Amino acid sequence: MNMIITKVELENIATHKSTTIDFQDGLNVLLGQNGTGKSTVLSMIGFNLFDFLQGNQKSYIREDVLNRTNHGSVKVWIVGLNHDQFIIKRTIGKLANVIEVSDAKTGTILFGINDKPSLQLWLKTQLGLKPEFNLPNLFNTSVGVPQGTFTTPFLKPPRERKDFFEPILQVKIYRAIWKKIMGIKTLFSEDIHRFENAAENVKGYLINKDELLDKAKSSEENLAKLQKSKIELDFQLKRVIENYDLLTNLKSDLDTQIQSIKDLETKRMEIISRNEEKKEEFKEAKESDKICLQTKKDYEEYETLSQELNKINSIIEVESKIENKVQDINTIKSSANDLDSYTTDYYKDLELQRKIEEQQELTSKLHNYRNKMDESREKYTSISQDIGDKEKSLNNLPNIESKLAELEKITENQGNLENDILVLKTELKQLEMNKEHSKMGKCPILNEECKNIEGKSLEKIFEKQIEMLKKNLNPKKKEFLDNEKKLVDYENIKKEHDTLKESKLIIDILKKQKLELGSEIKTIRNDLKDELLEKETLSILKESKISLEEKVKQYHILKDKFENSLPKLSKELKDLQNEKINIVKNLTLKIKAKDSTEKLSTTLDSITDRMNRIRENHTQFQKNEKLAQRLPELKTKVDEYENKLKKIEVTLKIELVNKNKIEDSFDAEEYNSITLKKDEINESHIKIQESIKNESKNYEDLSQQIDIMLVKEQELEQLNDKLESLEFLNKFTDTIRTWYDEAAPKITESLLKRVNLIASDIYRDLFDIENVQLKWENDYNVKIETNNSVREFRQLSGGEQMAVALAIRLAILKIFTNADFAFFDEPTTNLDKDKRSNLAKCIQNIKGFRQLFVISHDDTFEENAENIIKFTKDDDEITQVQFLSK
Repeated sequence: MNMIITKVELENIATHKSTTIDFQDGLNVLLGQNGTGKSTVLSMIGFNLFDFLQGNQKSYIREDVLNRTNHGSVKVWIVGLNHDQFIIKRTIGKLANVIEVSDAKTGTILFGINDKPSLQLWLKTQLGLKPEFNLPNLFNTSVGVPQGTFTTPFLKPPRERKDFFEPILQVKIYRAIWKKIMGIKTLFSEDIHRFENAAENVKGYLINKDELLDKAKSSEENLAKLQKSKIELDFQLKRVIENYDLLTNLKSDLDTQIQSIKDLETKRMEIISRNEEKKEEFKEAKESDKICLQTKKDYEEYETLSQELNKINSIIEVESKIENKVQDINTIKSSANDLDSYTTDYYKDLELQRKIEEQQELTSKLHNYRNKMDESREKYTSISQDIGDKEKSLNNLPNIESKLAELEKITENQGNLENDILVLKTELKQLEMNKEHSKMGKCPILNEECKNIEGKSLEKIFEKQIEMLKKNLNPKKKEFLDNEKKLVDYENIKKEHDTLKESKLIIDILKKQKLELGSEIKTIRNDLKDELLEKETLSILKESKISLEEKVKQYHILKDKFENSLPKLSKELKDLQNEKINIVKNLTLKIKAKDSTEKLSTTLDSITDRMNRIRENHTQFQKNEKLAQRLPELKTKVDEYENKLKKIEVTLKIELVNKNKIEDSFDAEEYNSITLKKDEINESHIKIQESIKNESKNYEDLSQQIDIMLVKEQELEQLNDKLESLEFLNKFTDTIRTWYDEAAPKITESLLKRVNLIASDIYRDLFDIENVQLKWENDYNVKIETNNSVREFRQLSGGEQMAVALAIRLAILKIFTNADFAFFDEPTTNLDKDKRSNLAKCIQNIKGFRQLFVISHDDTFEENAENIIKFTKDDDEITQVQFLSK
């Protein structure tokens, strides 16, 4: 699937405020007068898809008088590879322009396409271009050729034609590759030299290989001898250790038995000591038990009297609390009359507070009114000043309007003048060419001898026509240049005019605001008449409230006592009375709750006297009670120690018998002798192990060196293989360079043949003729061959030159890209009516492209177009688009 463009959207671009255009298959004609924004559409497609833009980005940004924008945006909808539909969005005029590609169906943004390089690479893929292809150059030379330059490159000298067309055909790349391959060949030579040096170094390392192998063999033999000696020592050591272990076990058993006897003897002496201590404690416990039996009765009486004493003291304490509570209750009740008086003052205070709050709210509103009036006065003064300033600036409006009208007439006339000048220049150029071709009596059209003039020259005829054209051309040029000078200040005058018009609208708005503010100030002034009186009333109310503060405070204190303190005291009094009754009930002595404090004191003295008399016996009982209670425990402990002592003495006798048996079996001299022999063998064993370790290390080092040599041998083999490959590649590089050196002319010739084949078909379709051949030669000159003639590009008519240029450019698009579209910007420029009509019909005959776009102010194309898009501008200079599809 080749690429086509289905839609474009421009925002804030030149005359386009917000323009959306849908394109169709076939011929799409963008029709409108100069300045309506049709060529801007082509420029923005070139910017969006090919990164080509003539001039500064800022010059394309639309400026609105009331809302000045600083950037625009371009969206282009395409159908690319695999029928996928995409939207390419780019902003223009920003410091950091946005680049975004999304799926047209789902809206999903494609990851990784957010800058110029990534976008160009992606677009080259969609267009079927190689990565090295120059997109801007492709657009400028083939896709969207600027108006008036279609045939220009074909008319240039050979050198300039070559410089123009070779970058399009990409033939210079083969010479560039030829140069780069020389660099690769240099690298191959350097690698060969480096690998040769490396191979020599490896060979030097392998010189001592045989000597190293002999050392390794000798080390291996020594290691085998040492290991054999170690085995013999291991056998001797095993037999000695068996005897040594047997004697060591007997010695260990004997040592254990001796230690066990010592431990038993120590334990026996410890039990004897503890038994004596317990016997002494048992004797003391018996004495304490005797004392407790003698003093127990007095102890118990003392404890009972102590409890009664505490209860009587509690009754006396409670009675004192009851008296205090009764006194507090009576004090509160006596202040009841004062509370009634303060209650009246309290309600007066509440009423004053309510009035103060109402008065404060009123004065606050009045204060806000005054602030609002001050603000309104400031606004009123400011608006009056603005109106005065803007009315002064309007004095210059009639003069500006007059200048602007005059300049706009000049602007309208400039387009017509420019078109007339281009037509005259083209005709003048054609006459000069005809004059040159007509020399020696030749026909300027067929480049053959003209039989009608019989060898005479037409040069003078053409000179007169040229002279007449120059007389018509020079005044128009002068008028055009004079107008350009007058139009230098056009934009500034237009901006000044728009600013003054805006000021006129703003003055009407400000006058209306001023009238509304005056009415508002008058209303507020009436509301503020009683402001001082209301403030004075508030002050009087606050003073009255302050005078009642102390009485209100007393009211709250008394109220709290009656409501909270009095009920609490009454409850506490009742609780104390109940507490006293409960204590009296629990007394052993005969005392009543109503008994006086004096009677209670007498009873208290009697109890204290009795307690003093029996206190000594009470103390003796307390001192001896704990020890007397331990008497049974101590008796049991003494019996336990006696039994333990008997058991240990029996065990001790048995252990002594076992010790004597072991001593009879153990020989100390034999044990010392075998220990010495074991140590000697161990020492020899350690020495031979050290020798084995050293020899093993030596053998391991030698083995590692041999392994390294084996690796080096493999490395040398690999180096030789690489050298062989590099030498082959070095020779093959020379061959490739020769191929590329010879490729450029052949590739150019092949490409030109392909272009000629396709361009000839297109040229035939354009004129609907069969017997014609277009030849684009190696010097990029074009010839048209028929059965009867061969004509060069310069000999062709203006319409034929345009057709040739179209055919070649379309052929280039077909060969190098997947683009299924082509643009023709003002293709009828400098053509007369008949030629314009013929070209319009010819373009309709172009085959092989799904979409063709013609940008023109000429209505010649209307008859043959499938989709006509008409461009106009409204009163605000904004482009309007009308679709006239058939």
